[in-house]
Amino acid sequence: MRTLYESGKVALLATEMRRYRLEILGVSEVRWNQFGETELATGELFIYSGKGTKMMSMREGSVSCYQGTRKSA
Repeated sequence: MRTLYESGKVALLATEMRRYRLEILGVSEVRWNQFGETELATGELFIYSGKGTKMMSMREGSVSCYQGTRKSA
C-alpha cells in the first residue's frame, strides 16, 4: 500500500493487519492533518499525529494501529 491518504485505505490497512495477524502496526510519513484517534467498527484503534502547522513538512506524521479491545484506565 502506497498511501493512506485515499478513501478506504484505513479499512484496507486493518484488513491486512488481520491477515498477517498483527496486533500493533506503526506507519510513518503520513499526510494527515492534526492529531487524534478513531476506532473502526471492526475494533482496530488508530491513533494519528499529523502536521499541525504550516511549518511542518508533509512527511512529518505517524499512525499507530492497535488490534483488539480497548482497555479503560
